[in-house]
Amino acid sequence: MEFCFTEWRDYFRRNQSAVKELTVNMISFLKLSAALFVLQFSSFKSAKVQKVCF
Repeated sequence: MEFCFTEWRDYFRRNQSAVKELTVNMISFLKLSAALFVLQFSSFKSAKVQKVCF
C-alpha cells in the first residue's frame, strides 16, 4: 500500500486535533518516564551507600 506525502498532509490536516492530543500525551508520558527514571536513579544512588540487595 502506497502512502504519499500529500496524502499524509491531508490526513494530518483532517486529524489535526487527534494528532495534537497524541503529541501532548506522548510528551506527558515522556515527562513521566523521565521523572520516574530520575527518582529511581537518585534512590539507587542513595541506596548504594548501604548494601544493595535485590
